[in-house]
Amino acid sequence: MITTGNQIGNTVLSSYIRPHSETKCNGFTNPPGHLQEYDLGNIVNEAPEMVKDWVREHGKHRRFIVYLFFHWRRGKRIIHGAVITDKEHLLVKTFYLRNEYKSWSVVNEAKKYVVN
Repeated sequence: MITTGNQIGNTVLSSYIRPHSETKCNGFTNPPGHLQEYDLGNIVNEAPEMVKDWVREHGKHRRFIVYLFFHWRRGKRIIHGAVITDKEHLLVKTFYLRNEYKSWSVVNEAKKYVVN
């Protein structure tokens, strides 16, 4: 099933990513960027660095949701692409990570379920 928000599935990983400027969590104050890096290293830790770098650059004061869409081949995760939305599920950025029609079609179809 592909839906919005945090999820761990057979074909999708997704997570809310806090802004770099957010520092408070569970009554503790953290250095700027700590919570964002925690989020990027948790559920979506397999996101390519270009996706993570884009979030770091554009997520100074914005919260995003990062979705990774993939399939499995011989026990290895093959990531087709990433979709980034804002907290209202509006499309912000799409990454096609494999230059082939199958990957484009996978990402374009999956995007329909997570973007308003």
